[in-house]
Amino acid sequence: FANNFITAANLVSIKKASQTVRLEALSLNYFVSFAALPIVCVIAVLSGELQEAVQAINTRPELQTPLFLFALFLSAASAFSVNFFTYLCTQVTSALTTAITGQTKNVLQTLLGMLSWGYKVTPTNLVGLLLALVASSCFAGVNYNEARNRSAAASENSQQNDSTTPSADKVSVHDKVTVVDIPKGQ
Repeated sequence: FANNFITAANLVSIKKASQTVRLEALSLNYFVSFAALPIVCVIAVLSGELQEAVQAINTRPELQTPLFLFALFLSAASAFSVNFFTYLCTQVTSALTTAITGQTKNVLQTLLGMLSWGYKVTPTNLVGLLLALVASSCFAGVNYNEARNRSAAASENSQQNDSTTPSADKVSVHDKVTVVDIPKGQ
C-alpha cells in the first residue's frame, strides 16, 4: 500500500511541478535528483550503507574490474532513463496514465523473467498477471476511444466555424461598410 501511495504522490507532484514551473522533463529530472542527493547521502551515512559500500569496494577485487564498472554504468544509465521517461510520460499525459503504463511494463517484465529464468508459474501468479494485463489493455482502449472522440468533436467544431465565417467570395455588395474619416493632426 505504501509503495502505491508514494508512487501516486510522486507522479502527481511531477505533473503539478511541470505545470507550475514549466520545466522540460530533463530539467525537472536534474532538479529533483539534485534536491534528493543530500537526503540520500544522509540516509546512506546514518544507515551504515556508505561505510559498507566503501569497505566492499576496497576489499573485493571483483568490484574493481572494468566489467563491474561497465555494469555499474549501465545500471545508472538505466535508472536515469526510467526516471526521465517517467517524467516525460507524466508531462505529456497524466499521472494515472503513467501509473498504468508502469504497471503494464511490470507485468511484461515479470512475464519475460518467468520465461527466461524457468520460474514455476502458479495459477495465482498467472491470474494476477493476466488480470493486470487485461486491466491495462482496457484502460488503453478507453483512453484511445476518448482521444478519438475528442479529435472528431474538435474537427467537427472547426468545420462549423469555417462554414459560419464568410469568405471573400461570399461577401456581397449589399453588406454594409462603414468608413470613418479621421481628421489629420493640427
